[in-house]
Amino acid sequence: MNVRTRMMVCCTTMVLAGLTAAACSNQPKSGNTGGPISNSAPPQSSSSPAARTFGDLPSPCGRGSAKIASGENGGRTLKLGAASDHGADAAPGTNEEILDAAVAFAKWCNAQGGIEGLKVEVVDLDGKLFQVPAAIEQACSSVFAMVGGLWVFDEQQFPRFTQCKMVSFPAGLVSAEATGNADTVQAVPSSHTAAPYGWWEWAAKSHPQDVKKTAVLYAENPGVIITRNTLLQQLSYVGITNVKQLSYSVNGEANWAPFAQKLKDSGIETLTFVGSPGNYALLAKAMTEIGYKPNLVLNDSNFYTDLLVQPGNVKNVEGMSARTVFVPFEEAGRNKALQDYEDMMSTYNPKGLKAQQGMAATSALLLFGTAAKSCIASNGGVLERKCVLAAGKKVTSWTGGGLHAVTGPATGAPTKCITILQIKDGKWTREYPQLGSSDDSGKGYHCYDPGLMTVTGK
Repeated sequence: MNVRTRMMVCCTTMVLAGLTAAACSNQPKSGNTGGPISNSAPPQSSSSPAARTFGDLPSPCGRGSAKIASGENGGRTLKLGAASDHGADAAPGTNEEILDAAVAFAKWCNAQGGIEGLKVEVVDLDGKLFQVPAAIEQACSSVFAMVGGLWVFDEQQFPRFTQCKMVSFPAGLVSAEATGNADTVQAVPSSHTAAPYGWWEWAAKSHPQDVKKTAVLYAENPGVIITRNTLLQQLSYVGITNVKQLSYSVNGEANWAPFAQKLKDSGIETLTFVGSPGNYALLAKAMTEIGYKPNLVLNDSNFYTDLLVQPGNVKNVEGMSARTVFVPFEEAGRNKALQDYEDMMSTYNPKGLKAQQGMAATSALLLFGTAAKSCIASNGGVLERKCVLAAGKKVTSWTGGGLHAVTGPATGAPTKCITILQIKDGKWTREYPQLGSSDDSGKGYHCYDPGLMTVTGK
């Protein structure tokens, strides 16, 4: 099974850091050049009825006779635009798993009759990193809504997005312009004004001595520096101060030994690395070569990847931890939603990539479908942009059927809950909270109160 376990932050951070897509996605598939994609479902066995739930969520798909509002790119199908950057020359395959999930979802939904009878057609909105203006023009002229997508440089869609009265249910957002847009509903919200601090509160409580000697390594890039600044505020919020900061080249380093030596000489016991898993693997190798390893290495969700547990890396990164808000792939047997996602991909897009970004896209598509069904029921059988947007903004509690920790699309605030994973004995394992323990707030996550802190500045 070809699984790439990365969150939406992965591609954003890596591309901003000038890295290749090999660390962010598999090799690009040929043939996706933008435009509509075949969404016809494979034949279904009479002994295998169409799914009626996704995880614990009633399926939003089924037969009906809905129509699309006039002037909103209606027709015989419900055209949904999936934003990605998979065709970028500099980083081929960026966010391709998002498009793969959208294709699978459309076929899964259409096998049940579509959304109230409207068959879903996915339109590939390939922004190619720096061609988003052309992609948003394509969206404005051809799709009802943008659903389950992510552009790395999503600020390029404005002001055209607003001018053509588009609406979006994205897999993820990057820029302040996008996260603050009123015509957007996020299934797994991100924010430039609020940030979760739980992962660092866990670190402070579980490693109280080690966090007194903390270092942050980050790439010298404006976008990454914003991430660093937020991280420093999270650390300070839980009492971790006097943090050593080391920057490295946006293109990586030919020699990581000097960085390893500086960390060792400074007595650093807690390390967090802002960038790509590939670069961290090189730093970890350099640290191993000088006989040094911090007691705690805690990285963000893009480090939950099978790249680090490959034979050439796993010895050096043993013990590293990473946070996530999604169900770990290693626990698919315990979680119906994750199993349904894997089954959906295997059945309807078997060559597609399975990844946490794909899970984020699926959650967004399910949220849109649920909102669309509600809109149609309350709007005389007509699907309308303003109506579906309003329905989405009424959803106060959302897990994508159980794919991730509870979120609040209505408020747009990030989740307050975390899971900490660790590379132990050469494989990813759950570190915190242990399932069923007193720290388990439910479904394998620990949720903090208030859980979010205000972020200031850039």
